[in-house]
Formats: sequence, structure tokens, C-alpha cells
Amino acid sequence: MGDAVAEILGFVLLAILLASNSDGQVSDSVTREEKSDIAKLAQITRADHSTIFFCALTDAGYIRDGKVYSIVLPPGNLRYDNYCFGQAISRDGSRIAYVVPEKTAGGCRIIVRDLQTTVERELARADACSRLITWSWDDSEIAYQGTRAIIAVSVRDGTTRPLGNLPLRINGDIPSEGWDLHGIDWLHSRAEPVLDAEVCIPTNEPGACVNQHQVLLLFQENSQVLEIGDCAAVSPIDDHIALITHNSVWLSTADGSHRRALTTMPKPLFFWRFWHEQPWSHIVWSPNGDHLWFSTIVSDEGATNVYLVDVKSGHRRKILKNSSVTITDWRQSSPLSMR
Repeated sequence: MGDAVAEILGFVLLAILLASNSDGQVSDSVTREEKSDIAKLAQITRADHSTIFFCALTDAGYIRDGKVYSIVLPPGNLRYDNYCFGQAISRDGSRIAYVVPEKTAGGCRIIVRDLQTTVERELARADACSRLITWSWDDSEIAYQGTRAIIAVSVRDGTTRPLGNLPLRINGDIPSEGWDLHGIDWLHSRAEPVLDAEVCIPTNEPGACVNQHQVLLLFQENSQVLEIGDCAAVSPIDDHIALITHNSVWLSTADGSHRRALTTMPKPLFFWRFWHEQPWSHIVWSPNGDHLWFSTIVSDEGATNVYLVDVKSGHRRKILKNSSVTITDWRQSSPLSMR
């Protein structure tokens, strides 16, 4: 794809954010701003007793009931010939799964860490894991993108099963001009996963194509286009999918039969689109599905304005301004979830 280099740089940045950053040089002003932004998120978790996971230049971890906890992970492998990269928080918020390369051989290892005890175990080994990894809604399986298929791994015993074959087929055909996956999510009532894909659609000019973001429903040998848009995320309470188009945040049913605009998109940094394909971040749902986060890029360095949207009314509020803090997940706090 045309933006592959920019995407790899994004992986490197995320790896740095999630790895130990004790040697990094961060200005005092950035440190103060990040502490202020994290404090704003802490107020939210203190009020609703939730858990917000985040990454920033100075720290990475989660905020539970107003208290900040750091998570330090070893870096993944970002070589073109062997991706071993990705992190995902369990739906109950008690564990993190992450991917590291094999120490002595090719391939990857998927590790699960209990966030309360910090005890780790190797869940499975994979030929590759191209950054995309996500837990099923009952936390019984973890899906990841391998080289030949989207794979589901049993959290109980590490057994695997294919969810859909790769290369990606859309409406029966492999895109001739290329494709790339940006996200995998699970539905509640259907076995087929939801994919966030970027497909290069041929134009009338010979050899030319234009990138288009599509939300797909993946079947074993095929995939079906649900919506034109990106940053797709399934609600934690039902099979409604939130996604972003060029000017709005939308809510759609899994079969595409009903959709509505939640809110308009604030304008991101104008020149960002000339160098990067996507001027906003992925969507993060609240634990009970009544709110969601999204953010728009507002500086050359990738700083964002972070918005909180009421799903019922569509009202949005700017919570963080020109921030280097990224919200990655939002979970409910509960003594039962911390096992």
C-alpha cells in the first residue's frame, strides 16, 4: 500500500509508548500536559468506577477508580518479513495479551499477563501476528491476523481454529490492487468477525488506484462489505457497529439494514491527509455502550483532540485538547473482574 512506511512508523511509535521509556527525553511541558490529561481521565473513572487504558509519551497503562497503574511490555518485532506485534485488553479488563518474537526461531509467541498478579503464561505460538489481536466478548478466545488466515486461539488450552482465510476476498474476488487490515472485532450473536480494511480500488487510469476504507463481515472463504468507512468498533452490549466516514461518526447494525449518524466529525489537521491516510484514531466504546471516544489529529506531531460522544443524543464534548495521550480501551471496574 502507498502508506506502508507511515504505518510502520506508527507501529514503532506504539511499541515505544508501550515499552519502558525511562531513557526517553520528554520535555517538562509535555510531561505536565500529559499529567493534566491523565488527571482528567482519572476524574471520569473515579466518578463512574470504570477503567480507562491509555498510552502516552511519559507512561502507558490504565486508570482504575482514579488511580494510575503502569504497564511495561517488551517490544514486538517490526521486520517486514516477520511481524510479531500487537496488544489487546481482555473484555473484563483483568488481562492483557501481547505478542513477541521467538527468541531462537522464526515465528511469534502470544503471552497473557494477569494485570493484578503480573503472572504471565504463553498461550500459543504463531507463524506471524501482524499487530491485529482482540479478545472475544466472553474472553474465551483471542483472534489475530496470521499470514494465511484470521485465527482464533482458545484462552483455556491454546487450541486454534481459522475464522477466515487470507488473502482477503471481497465479494468473491481478491482485490487486484492490494489490501490491508486495520482492525478485527467480534460480534455478539454471529460467528463472523468484523474487519476494518483498506482496499486500493482501481480507477479509470491504467495502473492507478485509490485507497478506500471498508467495514467487512468475514466469512470462511469470503467477506462482505457492510459499510464504506473505517475505525469500526462493535458495541459491548449488542451488534451495533460504530464507524467513521469522512465527515461523520455513524452507528450501523451488523447487517447494514439500519444506520444513523451520531455526530459530525470536527476538522482534523488539513495537511495531515497529504502524508497520512487516516486523520483520526479508532473508536473506543464505554463499558455499557452509552458513550464512545474518538479523536482527530490537530498537529504535525500527531497530537489529537479527544472527544466523548453520548450515543443516545449524539452530543460530543472535547475532553482533551492537543494531547499526546491516546485512549486504547475502556472497561468496567469490578472486584469480580480482577481475578
